[in-house]
Amino acid sequence: MINLGEAQEQKEHGGAGQIPPKSLVKMRLEIRKPKKADPQDAAVTIYSSGLKGLDCEFTVVSGRFEGSRIWENIFLPPAMQSIQLTKGQEGVCNGGFARCRAIIEAARGIDPDDPAGNRNINSWFDLHGLEFPAKVGVDKPKAGDQYVNNNIAKVLTVKDEEFKTVMGGGEVITDEPLPEIPAGAPAGAGSVASGPPAGWGQQAPPPGDSDAPPAKQKQNVPAWAQ
Repeated sequence: MINLGEAQEQKEHGGAGQIPPKSLVKMRLEIRKPKKADPQDAAVTIYSSGLKGLDCEFTVVSGRFEGSRIWENIFLPPAMQSIQLTKGQEGVCNGGFARCRAIIEAARGIDPDDPAGNRNINSWFDLHGLEFPAKVGVDKPKAGDQYVNNNIAKVLTVKDEEFKTVMGGGEVITDEPLPEIPAGAPAGAGSVASGPPAGWGQQAPPPGDSDAPPAKQKQNVPAWAQ
């Protein structure tokens, strides 16, 4: 049993996307097959740093940007790591635990201020397939990047005014401009495209290591794990 109620409440993070910054859309989470899986948990990826986490794909399920995808790693809480963590790694892991809590709260309609809400999950696979409203951010581009990537800035919960609208399939798309890619390119780099590539709504996964299920939640288990 994993009690997500033990996680701290999430903190919104910003970023510098192809979906305009600060837009609100409904998303579905899918756990991707680990390239190097934790022998004790098929859902968990062990990264080259030694950190354990979930290789996640978030897909917009309705609205103007339906089908657009975002790839992010959600790192497991410090207590579930098997290496000595730096202060920075500890913060990232606590942030990942908080993100999982917010996703469960959103999907189950739990008020973050309600200590009695059921935030327990039987395994990490219980997160697979869940849908929730999210505020979208963008990563700050660097010289040499071909385009900018979206990120999940915040998971909306029942405390947020727009929760019901977005959870019901609505959206709030802002007119915020996308950040410009800095001029120049890193040493050794070739020419840089001036705009996003074909299939711009399906961003390339970030570089990294990303590439027996509980019976009660079998419908949440991805096909690769069955």
